Amino acid sequence: DRLISIERYTDGHELPDWSKQKKLIESSKIHITTNRMEDVSEAQGFVDFANRSIHIHRIIPSATQEEVLFSCCPEAFLSILVCDTLRDDEIVILRGCKRFIDYGGYGDTFYYKGHYHEQNPTYIQDILILDACYSDHFSRKNIDRDLGKALAAFEKSKDEIIVTGKWGCGVFGGDLIFKFLQQICATMLVENHLKRLNYSVRDKENLAKKLKNTLNKLELNKQTVADVYRMMTNYSQNNNKHDNHQEFSDYCETWLNSL
Repeated sequence: DRLISIERYTDGHELPDWSKQKKLIESSKIHITTNRMEDVSEAQGFVDFANRSIHIHRIIPSATQEEVLFSCCPEAFLSILVCDTLRDDEIVILRGCKRFIDYGGYGDTFYYKGHYHEQNPTYIQDILILDACYSDHFSRKNIDRDLGKALAAFEKSKDEIIVTGKWGCGVFGGDLIFKFLQQICATMLVENHLKRLNYSVRDKENLAKKLKNTLNKLELNKQTVADVYRMMTNYSQNNNKHDNHQEFSDYCETWLNSL
């Protein structure tokens, strides 16, 4: 028999001082794939790009990542019944929810493709529910908030392989490179069980190359989590001092080339 559990966690006082984390960035712990997140069948954990109110606390005619996930794993809707709006220090992990549906498209092109369990009857993943901030992404407060969310989810899941993607981007408005680096930093601090983070860019070959290049430069130059964190916080400070706004991706590339 299958047991479905809904686990709520707060990070409390467990968050590290990110500016002091000397863990080196290791590209071997990150696998960038152009496949869908759903196609990474070896992953035990699946990141939900969640709303603060999980699935907006209602069923709506929408097909962004969280709605697609819940449509394919309908048992996940149980979380709406028992979970309040997520606090800034809180994540939820669903265990035992089965994927019943396969799909095609996304957003306006989303469509039902068939029964997933007919293809893989044993495919059950933990669903890691973590919401990213909607605005003021580069403030130190929100940088720490979202780093804490990712770290808590990756640690508490106890999963060896986790699949994620453009968390905090899209409707959340976050910069893709910025949110990618936040998940990388969180991954590096989970040493006991997390062997690999699979990051899906879904058919974006050029983006995959860019992210791999970023990772390789960080590793080649022996950059630590603290180094990346300082770069992220310095970006906000520098933009506040100057009238000319520089996109984060450009700022990051300039920083990488200066190493």
